Amino acid sequence: RDELTRFISEKKSLTVLKVDCCSGLGFLNINSTSLSTLWLSDLSSLTKSVINCPNLSELSLIFSQQDNDSTDLISMMDSLGRTCSNLRKLHISSIHLCNEAVFALGSANLRGLCMLSLLLGKKITDAAVASIVRSFTSLELLDLSGSCITDNGLGMVSKAFPDTLTRLLLAMCPNITSYGVQVATAQLPLLQLMDCGKSLCANVPPEAPRSYFGDLTGGIRFCSKLQITRKQQPTYQKLIIKHANLKKLSLWGCSGIDALCVNCPELNDLNLNSCINLNPGVTS
Repeated sequence: RDELTRFISEKKSLTVLKVDCCSGLGFLNINSTSLSTLWLSDLSSLTKSVINCPNLSELSLIFSQQDNDSTDLISMMDSLGRTCSNLRKLHISSIHLCNEAVFALGSANLRGLCMLSLLLGKKITDAAVASIVRSFTSLELLDLSGSCITDNGLGMVSKAFPDTLTRLLLAMCPNITSYGVQVATAQLPLLQLMDCGKSLCANVPPEAPRSYFGDLTGGIRFCSKLQITRKQQPTYQKLIIKHANLKKLSLWGCSGIDALCVNCPELNDLNLNSCINLNPGVTS
């Protein structure tokens, strides 16, 4: 860890640094006026994180998926506005991402940010989306894959960035529906890439409680007829995408789609892998 700090401080003209397997780093103390791109992966439990790079335009921090990771993401996000004020591209991947970390990022005054990727944040909800749309006015790429945003959050995004957003990635977001996706694509005329992989899945609702009544002996007897009629079936969705500029659409693993209509003249990449309930006869 001291070696990385020393290496960066000695390389006065270093502009790009990409380091894998950073699990041994106990802290980050990076100071550089020349760095423009910094990628660090496999981070975990940072006791201190200082990234003082005023000319940094692209930052990618990928944390290992460990439950015991003690990194203070909220403080890290909060400091970025003071020490990396020229950031344009930010990529953070951590299972500990949460609304509070996004709130801190929103107050960091990163007005020039045009690409924001926050991955695997199961604690990220629509409240975080509201903070994003208030804080950033010209996002071209937004990736919230692995979050718990809903159609309401998706609606906020589509209303906030109709003139800038070209790439929207919402893979593994179980709370969005085909309706939200349709509305978003309709309201984002510049959209070129949409990824909803494994988000529109066939959900089997919890089985309804079995009805019962007491018999003559005082015991309980379940009514088998009610059990059959109340058995829940997986819910399926129809998806209609009509867009003049969309080039790539990924629906991999969307088992909840049973009918698809795509009217996109510029589309050149359509991923339907593992869409197991999609009948080719109702796809156009």
